[in-house]
Amino acid sequence: MKYVKSLMLLIVAIPCLVSAAGNSGWRNIKNVRIESASFIAIYPTSDFDNPDNCGKSTMAMIPFSDISKEAKLSVALAAYMGGKRVQTYMMGCESTPWGYTVPVVYNLVIGD
Repeated sequence: MKYVKSLMLLIVAIPCLVSAAGNSGWRNIKNVRIESASFIAIYPTSDFDNPDNCGKSTMAMIPFSDISKEAKLSVALAAYMGGKRVQTYMMGCESTPWGYTVPVVYNLVIGD
């Protein structure tokens, strides 16, 4: 538990060090999917806010190239299983295999 709290604190603190595009608003997670070997998709119960004006905001992406993908996936699954809302800080847009772009998750915060 101490490890999880430290990890969550680290994930929350990182945006203070760099400039990011904006947050998604508080949302419940409808589902989390591993899309082939390229990214993790987080689907909210209602569209995420879209600070970078990506093609769609019906999901947010955690690319497999993200070095903190396991931590972000853990936070997303904890929120989903606990019925908690998340707020994500989005940074940029990434293309999907379906021909549109979606926001990229920079960090995740669990809330009530």
